[in-house]
Amino acid sequence: MTGFEKLEMLIAKKGSRLVLGIDPSKVEIEIAAKNFKGDLEAYLMSIIDDCAEYIVALKPQLAFYEKSPEMRQMAMRLMKHAREKHGLVGILDVKRGDIANTQAHWAAADIANFSPDIVVLNAYMGGRDVVQPYLDTDKNLCVYVLVATSNPSARDFQDKLCGGLMNYQQMAMHARKIDSARIGYVIGSTKPDAIRNVRMLEAEIGMQPGHVLSPGFGRQGGDLEFVKHGGANAIYPISSGLTNPEYFPSGTKTSKEVAKLWRDEMNKAFESSIPTKTLKEHVVDLLLDAGLLVAPKTDDVALWPFLKRGRDKLKSLGLPHGDVDTMRKYLADGVLSKDDFTNLFLNLRNLMGHPELRRLMAVLYVQMIDKSGVKYDRIASVAYGAINTGDLVSYILDAPGILLRKERGEETTHSDILGDIKKGERIIMIEDVATTGSSLIKDVKMLRETFGVVVTDAYIFIKRTEEAEKAYRDNGINMHYIMDLPALRKIVGVKD
Repeated sequence: MTGFEKLEMLIAKKGSRLVLGIDPSKVEIEIAAKNFKGDLEAYLMSIIDDCAEYIVALKPQLAFYEKSPEMRQMAMRLMKHAREKHGLVGILDVKRGDIANTQAHWAAADIANFSPDIVVLNAYMGGRDVVQPYLDTDKNLCVYVLVATSNPSARDFQDKLCGGLMNYQQMAMHARKIDSARIGYVIGSTKPDAIRNVRMLEAEIGMQPGHVLSPGFGRQGGDLEFVKHGGANAIYPISSGLTNPEYFPSGTKTSKEVAKLWRDEMNKAFESSIPTKTLKEHVVDLLLDAGLLVAPKTDDVALWPFLKRGRDKLKSLGLPHGDVDTMRKYLADGVLSKDDFTNLFLNLRNLMGHPELRRLMAVLYVQMIDKSGVKYDRIASVAYGAINTGDLVSYILDAPGILLRKERGEETTHSDILGDIKKGERIIMIEDVATTGSSLIKDVKMLRETFGVVVTDAYIFIKRTEEAEKAYRDNGINMHYIMDLPALRKIVGVKD
């Protein structure tokens, strides 16, 4: 049975996600001197015994025991006591992070000395080098990898962008790809946005939620909002908040009372869990908030601001088409139908003013391109709606980009494209919305005929119609799309 499987069983059995961090500092030593005749180990053992009913694991931070062989021996005995007397999971917090050969020696020593169920490692030196030696040494051992920590300097690196995502998001996804069942995350409980962002990526690619170790409650002021996003397999260690009476909440006098209080508070927050949204759903929310996606939730034509399809039909019939009242009349008379209107309108021309939204949309395109496995030399952005996103996609993928002009041949100095292109290259297309498909097909024909390039695949944000996909297919273009119109309507909550 793996460490995570043991943890899941204890969480279910005890109805608790609380972990005791046992990190003796000056205060604990002073308490032991005053009340336990200087026997620090006896004091720490008593805390384990007091809290055992309400905790699922013991987590010693090894740094607190490294100053002497006697202290290291104490840490071993504490873990053995917790495991054998109370059946607790043993989490060894070592945060090793070195080249694979060195890690193999660390792994052999840590596992032989402490027999942990789970270890905490720092994989920012390189995921597989750091993690794999531990996994190989013990087939049941599990690992929490540092992802997003609560310390102030974490933002110096973890919160920086890499490939369109935060570094911590990249770390989380990279680590789980090494071994999705035996690797989880360390995400500080002061950062509920980080757990939400990681869970969102998991949901987008259909990955099972990873196990989470979330320190920071108690003395560091962790946010219970985190628990609402953490899920059923997130656990929460508290150290000085359970071992130092100075940090006990008002109305509590013993470690046992504090452990029960925290267990209950965490369970209460967990009962109010917030459903995880996919990255697509989050992007749609941002589009609505920014006014770039208009989706009136009404059947009243007067409140549908974009009536182009209905106007075009009336115009083709030689009928008046200038105002909403006229449109409503023709709708009532049966000249028009609901299909001649649209209650969803996407306008990405102003995407440049919304950098976070632009970044996340580009991530969706990048994921779609990577998943397709299509080989390409350049990325072409169709004017105008796809320009902003396509440029960022090109940057993230480190691939040359070109821009297709909307109006061509205005001046002899103007090419049909902006950017370099060579005969025989493979080009993929970035487009925002596909309704009829005519504009992209026109661009593809121009690229093939004028520049002699190969264009077989296009990547679309919204597929509005099946006709567009058929038109692409008839012209030798594979359509890849992030969502179709029914999926968008479902997310937004508007009627067909």
